Amino acid sequence: MDIGREISVYADDIMIFGTIESSVKITEVPTQNGESNFEFVGVQYAYYEDDPIANIDDKWMFFERDKRNC
Repeated sequence: MDIGREISVYADDIMIFGTIESSVKITEVPTQNGESNFEFVGVQYAYYEDDPIANIDDKWMFFERDKRNC
């Protein structure tokens, strides 16, 4: 889930895991790597201090994991 918080991080400081390749409805929970429930297909994603981040409009944005599936 997007928490609306940007992080200042350089690409050299993180390991990029991949690119969002598909999207499900916002009311659904993604079930595969490279899948999201927001409409930004094609953006890179990574993890920063165990939190998922996504590069949207050249800004790294924090996301929150669905605690029900952890």
